[in-house]
Amino acid sequence: MFCEAVDYIEGISPAELRRTCLRIGDVRLALCGPVHHPRLGSELESFRVSDHDADIEVAVRWNDQLKTCAGLPVFDSGAVWKLFREGNEFVFDFASDAVGPAPYKQMRTRDFTSAQLTLNSNLLPERAWPLEYPADELLITNYLAHHGLGVEVHGCGLIDAETGGHLFL
Repeated sequence: MFCEAVDYIEGISPAELRRTCLRIGDVRLALCGPVHHPRLGSELESFRVSDHDADIEVAVRWNDQLKTCAGLPVFDSGAVWKLFREGNEFVFDFASDAVGPAPYKQMRTRDFTSAQLTLNSNLLPERAWPLEYPADELLITNYLAHHGLGVEVHGCGLIDAETGGHLFL
């Protein structure tokens, strides 16, 4: 299937693109980027599916430099990501003191069904997984919430011999 998000990947012909499709729960996700974009790690390989129509299309590209978004600041996680509003787009900047003040990754989306994910080639190795945490969680969590499909819940459970099972959310 042709990469539907190709309009986000300027200067790359369809022949130079590779599409990787995943299904996590009932969410179908496709990454489309340069042929050299990284292969799935073993932890994600079990989620790979054959080419399909995706709920979320992610166009991946590399730039040798990223600038912090100049849009309206919306939220600062206090960790590696900040959310901005620029026109009708949400812009997530990912930065870490470990690699300097410039973003190492930037994700743009309007409605969480398509996104442009740009990675800084001067700060990340070519083998970097584009949707490495927290980009994956931000995209899928907001997709579910934005479209009224549910929420992501973190939890753990234990079984106590005296009181039975306990689930902590």
